[in-house]
Amino acid sequence: MESFPLIDNRPEGEWSVTVLLTGSEEISHLHGRFFGDASDTDVMSFPSGDDPHDDGGYLGDIAISLDVATAQAQLERHSLGRELSYLALHGLLHLLGYRDEDEMERAAMLEFQDALFAAWKHKMAGLD
Repeated sequence: MESFPLIDNRPEGEWSVTVLLTGSEEISHLHGRFFGDASDTDVMSFPSGDDPHDDGGYLGDIAISLDVATAQAQLERHSLGRELSYLALHGLLHLLGYRDEDEMERAAMLEFQDALFAAWKHKMAGLD
């Protein structure tokens, strides 16, 4: 598994993000405007440029398509809430500098994301 530097060096201080829940039309517009691809997508991230190694700040924006999230939740047979949480985590990882631009990066990022999500679910269930 690829090393992820922010595991041992997590951001300190107070950080904020903005999350936009929108539909397919708006997410396609944003995808086209900022990434040159007007196709529908599930989640996009827009880093603020603040350094995650600073002591707080604004990480950026996450846009999630409710339409795509709903379809993915139905396909995977889990709740919309679970899908939105998973997509928000994916967006947050991008804001922290994680990338998935090729298959190797994507596989490593998704493996890490799955481990974080499982740990979060374990903690929320009060099992630790």
